[in-house]
Amino acid sequence: MKQILVVRHVKAHSAVENLGDFVREITDAGTRHARHFARRIAERNLLPQLIISSDAVRAVQTAQVFQTESGYDGEIEANPDLYDATEETWLQLLRGLDNKLDRVMLVGHNPAVEALVHLLTGAHCKMKAGAVAVVDIGADDWRSIADSDGSRLNALIEPADG
Repeated sequence: MKQILVVRHVKAHSAVENLGDFVREITDAGTRHARHFARRIAERNLLPQLIISSDAVRAVQTAQVFQTESGYDGEIEANPDLYDATEETWLQLLRGLDNKLDRVMLVGHNPAVEALVHLLTGAHCKMKAGAVAVVDIGADDWRSIADSDGSRLNALIEPADG
């Protein structure tokens, strides 16, 4: 069975004039939230084998805090195609993964993260900044992931100060 941890980046500062949305950094509360979900995921033995993140600053920082706090020792792959991606873009990325990987973490933005969870599971979940949806995939091959076909929402980890 394959599993995906779909993460909405944690809380970030407002965009600074002339710098734009892409370079927004995470807040202190966002850092606390990332530490919280990192501990929860580590406690549940759900560490991914690979983290794939949007290359926006706040998404990469979310992944980095997770890496430090959880003990994840793999790579963080910052993908420039995922900043303004649709759920279909994320789905295509998943279908191209190496089948040696059984669990991956995706760090991205709304509305795509909510839409991806819905596309995969049929579940409508509100993904607040810092939320993690644990999705069990009803396939043993990444290429055969289909819309809501045998996949289910295993858990929704909400952001909390920790």
